[in-house]
Amino acid sequence: MRPQRGPREPPAAPPSPGPSGALSRARAAGVRGWAQAIVSRLTAAALSAAAPLAAAAHPGTDPSGLFEEPEPPPPELEPPPPAPPSAAPIPPVDARRAPPLRLHHQARAATATIVVFEAGELRPAALTELRAFLHDPRTGVDRPIHWRLATLLVAVQARFPAHQLVVVSGVRDGRGGHRPANHGRGRALDFRVEGVPNRVLFDMLRASFADVGVGYYPNSTFVHLDVRERATVWVDYSGPGETPCYDLRPLAALRDGTAERLSYEQAVAAGCRGGPSR
Repeated sequence: MRPQRGPREPPAAPPSPGPSGALSRARAAGVRGWAQAIVSRLTAAALSAAAPLAAAAHPGTDPSGLFEEPEPPPPELEPPPPAPPSAAPIPPVDARRAPPLRLHHQARAATATIVVFEAGELRPAALTELRAFLHDPRTGVDRPIHWRLATLLVAVQARFPAHQLVVVSGVRDGRGGHRPANHGRGRALDFRVEGVPNRVLFDMLRASFADVGVGYYPNSTFVHLDVRERATVWVDYSGPGETPCYDLRPLAALRDGTAERLSYEQAVAAGCRGGPSR
């Protein structure tokens, strides 16, 4: 028979703190407060000493932001150069809004503004004015200017209304091959557009007009344009005063960049030929 247990005694209460325990806790709290005050004073002194250095290193900054300096403003950059114009095809031109031709003849140091279309109609006098402006300055010979050439120049001018068309060669006295060359028939123009790379102009003419001859002269200062029965393209590496040197494979030279890389001497060494009648 198990012995019966009596009722459990309640746990003993913790001893009440005596006067010495309360004094110990008060002393510990005082030490912590004293230490925190010392750290605060040292931090303030460090910040106060560092403020003049920060102001000298970063004039105009707030010392309170010493540890969170704002990012410096980006440097002032020069505006990027304008992108070259696109060689996309020239859009159709409304003859009622066609701009006048703004021409400068390089050899004659002459300028002219010629209105080709008036109230949507071709001005007959415009062809006479172009004939006088594009005559051969060496011989004085002139030829009637083909109306198609005049209208194509208006389309180019409409694409670049603020730019002059610089004429390098218009009418030229002479014959090429077995028939008068296009320059001698008032059907051709060697020219450039101010501010437009010649390669861009060349590609634009090719992409825009049908039944034209377009010649690229990477070592010279112009692009050739003429009106004819069937489209033709060529690359001539000659410079001013040099014998023509036509690439045997002009389309390939245009595609792979050879047209821009070859000098006249390199083209002659690689082999070239006389080109189509111009």
